[in-house]
Amino acid sequence: SGCGQYGNGLGWGIIRSDRAVAAAAQRDIAAPSSRIRSAKVKRIRRRGRVAVLRLKHFDDRSESPCTKEIPSSGVKSVAIFASANRGRYHRIAKTGKRKVRFRAKRGRRYRFYSIAVDKAGNRETPPARPDAKLRMRRRR
Repeated sequence: SGCGQYGNGLGWGIIRSDRAVAAAAQRDIAAPSSRIRSAKVKRIRRRGRVAVLRLKHFDDRSESPCTKEIPSSGVKSVAIFASANRGRYHRIAKTGKRKVRFRAKRGRRYRFYSIAVDKAGNRETPPARPDAKLRMRRRR
């Protein structure tokens, strides 16, 4: 019996799993990954002290044997969130770069995390713990 016809107890056609998998393999369905590698205080001329965050982001699944056939669309942007003195997190930047400067206030402790979005619209889930922490000391 051909696909789409009722025949010999098979129902209304045969599921062609090979075609379904091939069609699904052409779409990026996996979320990208990101994290803040480091958060350090730097002194920048004419701006004073700022927090410099270094990011790592990727949308490559070639290392995993279960997902290496799924294409990746690439990271579109990374949203960076910060919390001051254990308060609520707020988005402080959205970037495609690997380094971000943040105007941190003295005397506060910051926690940071990042969320990547790929070009197919897949969004990374927020981490359970912050990626990085930073303490801005008061002036002496």
